[in-house]
Amino acid sequence: ADALVASRQIDVALVDQHLAAGDPEGLAWLARLHAADPDCFRVIFTGAADLDFAVRAINGGVIDAFLTKPWIDEQVVALLHQGAEVALLRRHNRALLQELSLRNTDLLLFNETLERTVDERTVTLRAANERLQQQQQALVRLETQGVVNHLAKGMAHELNNPLAVILGYTQRLRRGLAPTE
Repeated sequence: ADALVASRQIDVALVDQHLAAGDPEGLAWLARLHAADPDCFRVIFTGAADLDFAVRAINGGVIDAFLTKPWIDEQVVALLHQGAEVALLRRHNRALLQELSLRNTDLLLFNETLERTVDERTVTLRAANERLQQQQQALVRLETQGVVNHLAKGMAHELNNPLAVILGYTQRLRRGLAPTE
């Protein structure tokens, strides 16, 4: 049995509790099988129907089912079919878990890459935002200077008109007060 288990995948193991003299008990052998292949459906049978033994073995996870001698052939066949299905489901679930683990690893790597990309883009956007703010401040400063220049020109024009009139009257007064020769 050890050579068979070492050479191929076993879906269902049906083992007698009392093996040949010098061999381990069936339960100990099934415990080793469980360690080597936890997906295998393990059934122990015995002529001594000890309910405590069966409950301890099942609750300990060493076996999946317990049969007593003599058994009914149809029950054994049904149990073997059920065991094959359970083993198949266990193997399928294990494969799905491995695939899920791989996909989670891929997802974590993708997430890290995405976070780095977002961080890089955030730095770029912040730099662009700072440049835009500086350009906006420069534009506001230039617009303010333009408005002030326009106001100054307007005020100069407004002041030039009365000053020109005053200068004209001043020149007239000077000519009128100037001695005539």
